[in-house]
Amino acid sequence: MVESHFDKLVSDLEAKLMEQAREVYSPEVIKHWEQPCNLGRLPSYNTCAKLTGQCGDSVEWFLEIEGEVIKNVSFLTDGCAGSIACNSVLSEMVKGKSLEEALSITPEDIIAALGGLPEKDKHCASLAIETLHTAIRNFWRK
Repeated sequence: MVESHFDKLVSDLEAKLMEQAREVYSPEVIKHWEQPCNLGRLPSYNTCAKLTGQCGDSVEWFLEIEGEVIKNVSFLTDGCAGSIACNSVLSEMVKGKSLEEALSITPEDIIAALGGLPEKDKHCASLAIETLHTAIRNFWRK
């Protein structure tokens, strides 16, 4: 199969973008960006929350809670690599945790788990935490 000029252009652009991303992001951020954990909408959940950050990114969380334990979790975001990575790693951190344990996780914990974030993306960790906390508060209000 012959690669078209357009296909080559797209392939070259993707390679350049990944090269630039590797200069800015840790391997852990790249991993969660390329293969996010728990991305999508859970088929069954008993609480959710959607927030939009000051940057315009939206994050939506879905939690399946039994008793006071997060049994399953998923998220959606229309955000950047930092947003995807922060929500992905946070979703892994809270699965199986009590609600109180989940509420104790900080944006700094997310940033540390990702091996750091550029300054411009640190707000993504706060938005992930705020959305999770809102979903938990929504559960308690029911």
